[in-house]
Amino acid sequence: MDETQTLTPAPLRIVAIARDPVLEAMIVSAAHLASASDVIRADEAVARREIEAATADVVVLVDAPPCPTGDAIALAERLLQVEAPVPVLLIARSELASADRLRLASRGIDTLDAAALDVDALARRLMLHAGVRAREKRARRAQALLRTQEALIRGLAHDLRTPLMAINLSAEVASVRSADDAVQQAMRRIRSSTQRMARSLDHLSNVARVDADARRGPREVADLGRLAQAALESVRGVNPAVDVDVVEHGDLRLHADAAALQRALAHLLSTALAHAHGDRVGVRIDGSAADRVWFEVTLPRAIPSDEQDRLGGAGSRDRPGLGLQAIDAIVQAHAGSVVGRSKAPDGTVLELLLPRGVGD
Repeated sequence: MDETQTLTPAPLRIVAIARDPVLEAMIVSAAHLASASDVIRADEAVARREIEAATADVVVLVDAPPCPTGDAIALAERLLQVEAPVPVLLIARSELASADRLRLASRGIDTLDAAALDVDALARRLMLHAGVRAREKRARRAQALLRTQEALIRGLAHDLRTPLMAINLSAEVASVRSADDAVQQAMRRIRSSTQRMARSLDHLSNVARVDADARRGPREVADLGRLAQAALESVRGVNPAVDVDVVEHGDLRLHADAAALQRALAHLLSTALAHAHGDRVGVRIDGSAADRVWFEVTLPRAIPSDEQDRLGGAGSRDRPGLGLQAIDAIVQAHAGSVVGRSKAPDGTVLELLLPRGVGD
């Protein structure tokens, strides 16, 4: 579906508060051109009910008796105070002062001069408001869907963790009670499988948590080198014996949610340290480009295929495994990319590319 089709609004429902027969007829004609499903002639009480019931898409208000300009402005401002307000379009028969126009525009009230208005211009303005309204509705539905998805992921991870622990414990008990090689081998497979599932649940929990944080976090100027050092210190305790060589180049400042980005770096470094197995881990942070900053972690050897679920799967940003999705959620919120590659004899590379964005 192309963008034009995507933004085409559903049939428009207009609430009109007007006592001017000429302008009322113009509103009806413009609504017809804008493919409106209905034009409701209303007073303030009816308009409020329509807004509260979410059955109005645009309120068109005319400063006609018994609603002179000052009263019409006050009414438009009151309608915007209704919960989940809709766009208000004020058609002014009297000339509005510049201060009033600026104040109304700052509050989201659109104004049109009745003397210079025609049906086509009004229809285009109604369609514009309808498109904005449709995008807002889609955004709210998408946010609600994401909240539901996050809740389901957290609930799934929590509910499955207990039976997995029970299966793992049963396998350990069976191993202790039987020395038979076949039993031992079967129990090792069960424990390995439950551990991998537990790691996947941890990754799912991380995806839900950091994806939500990434969308809400504030942006500020941060130094990627300092964030990396803080992230490294936070994960050092798990693998203290692994040597890490850090090399920095250029200006490492970028516009970012510093707390979320530090969590992403910590997750990336933790993944690398867990697979180092005595190898040195290299970290390169490159800010030599004017518009972007690179963060790269390298291991001299490839990660075995049976362990790559923790890496997240090697290959592309488009299809990261669960291990990299927790990082990818934050990086995508910064309009960046994350790539993991692991192949013998080249070794393993985990790379973040982040637009600088300073001054945006």
